[in-house]
Amino acid sequence: MTQPDPSVDDAKRPVLAMAHRVDLYEEHLEEASFLYEQRLGLLHDETVSWRDLHDFEERFEAHVDGLVGGGEVALAACRLRAVEGDFGERHAAMRVFCRTQQKDDALRGFGLGDPEDPAELPAISNAWKHDCPEAWISELGHEDPMRAFVLAEVAGFRRIVSAVPSLLSLLRHADLRVLAKAAWALGRIRLPEAKPLMRLIDHEDASVRSAVAVALLRSGDRNSLAHWRERAATDDAAFLPIALGGIAEDVERVRVLAADAELRPAGLRALGILGDPGSVPALLAALDDDDEEAAEAAGAALQLITGAGLRETVQVPEEVDDEELFDEELEARERGKGPLPPEYSTEVERPSRDAAAWGRWWDANASRFQNGQRYRHGAPCSAGRVLDGLLDGTAPPWVRACGADELVVRYGLDEPFEVDQLVVEQRTRLGQLSAAASEMRDQAPGAWTP
Repeated sequence: MTQPDPSVDDAKRPVLAMAHRVDLYEEHLEEASFLYEQRLGLLHDETVSWRDLHDFEERFEAHVDGLVGGGEVALAACRLRAVEGDFGERHAAMRVFCRTQQKDDALRGFGLGDPEDPAELPAISNAWKHDCPEAWISELGHEDPMRAFVLAEVAGFRRIVSAVPSLLSLLRHADLRVLAKAAWALGRIRLPEAKPLMRLIDHEDASVRSAVAVALLRSGDRNSLAHWRERAATDDAAFLPIALGGIAEDVERVRVLAADAELRPAGLRALGILGDPGSVPALLAALDDDDEEAAEAAGAALQLITGAGLRETVQVPEEVDDEELFDEELEARERGKGPLPPEYSTEVERPSRDAAAWGRWWDANASRFQNGQRYRHGAPCSAGRVLDGLLDGTAPPWVRACGADELVVRYGLDEPFEVDQLVVEQRTRLGQLSAAASEMRDQAPGAWTP
């Protein structure tokens, strides 16, 4: 047993013990902040498997659990860091307030950070959607944009049907982020009445139009596809709804429009989701595109259709301050000649963009595919094949997000699944989706399901 330090005055021992505990809880907050920021970045990293986030989530949970069990001293540390800390500490503190039923502290957490920092709003909304008691969302109101956004985020993420009247009122909100999130949430709840969303279908903001398009399809409104077919020549937001709910006749239309440089990346992704092998020659040609985004989209689309599994390892430049580079290295980078030094690049594995390798594979395997059918990962498309894409650890985040929507739109499989859920929650929902997909018998694989 450790003996007390005889040099310390007995009267000061409680104060020192308290200070030690405060230091411990502030360390929990700092570590939780780091892990939250790491997970947030990796969530959108196309070179990282969604399963690999589990370790970060477990470690984050351990720090939050330590704070939840810390009583008033831990809450005092959370209140302090919610005001003075970074957005990651605010996120962790908000999770603690939610779990310990500290509603006033949680509500005071809105607006503490820099409103110009794009990380502030997700920090609050991510905390609330995971941990806030459902009864609290009635406290958020509709006027303040941050509170309105979080209301929509929680309602959509959890599929809270009773929040529909509040979400409908948010469709008149002046803040574009709130508008898009409210439309997103109504699509998750699957609003049976299309008119409120249809009023925003031509909104000037692309993020709002895109959210409305997906929400209408998820809610069963296929009449909106005619609108997007008309807009596709000038609006790349039209390609996602066409990909999710389109028919065989849409493939050639998308293929032609994808030749337009401004529409190209979105059009190429749509061809991959539509899944007609007749699009493969166009996708092969796009691998040599000077536009990096278009080449990435073509490689991912080819993998979606063929399931070839062609991968490549490349050096990806890191974002560095130009002042850190020697003059000759900077000059070489600007000319596009020569690799950056290893300390300024990272080795990553990604879907291949090698046109020659893909061409050889297609020459050897094209006979396996029939034009006019839909394919996913090398086999006729079905709910099960779409689900395989959600399970795939190498699939880009946008592929998984589209797959989740596609299961609802084409196959009617609707579980409260989101690609930013915790890994343990995703596994549970994917198991439920898998069981439902295995019971489907009425749709032939490869058919253009309505």
